[in-house]
Amino acid sequence: MLAWAVVFARPMDAAAASVAPSLVGASGLVQVRRDGPAGGAWATVEKTPAPLLGGTAVRTGKKSSGFLRLGEGVTVLLQEDAVLTLEDLRPERLLSRLEIGVAAVRCAPGRPGLVQFRTPAAALTSRGAEFRVTVLSGGRTAVELAEGELGVEDNRGHQLLLRAGESVQVDLRGLEVP
Repeated sequence: MLAWAVVFARPMDAAAASVAPSLVGASGLVQVRRDGPAGGAWATVEKTPAPLLGGTAVRTGKKSSGFLRLGEGVTVLLQEDAVLTLEDLRPERLLSRLEIGVAAVRCAPGRPGLVQFRTPAAALTSRGAEFRVTVLSGGRTAVELAEGELGVEDNRGHQLLLRAGESVQVDLRGLEVP
């Protein structure tokens, strides 16, 4: 489970942590749509870093990935065939929605503000955690926590606090026992 954590092993320097939200790396086909997943045409990212605004959707193609810096201490590795919508990028409240695919997320401990990732089946809340979230077709969500603590809530309001090394699956019926 921790093999994906090596992506975040290098700490960010102070200058990098203060930059505006952006797509800082892309491999293969990475596209953005400024009005979310239901908006206009997808535009291929030709050059990084590419600035990201609230409401922007990012998608990756086959054998592609995108590395996003969403703000101070928050990075996301978006793996192949994924769609992530950046709903709110204010420093005090980062909110993203993973529609489908896999995202490895790192929220630095002590980072100010709340970081939330939503999926069709769950809401994940972190104030400092390293985790991977997988969304399959039909909304089924798997969450693996490498470090820190992560709040998980299903669509029925049931909540669970994951601790390092724990995982859980959530579908439209609710949380499974971790």
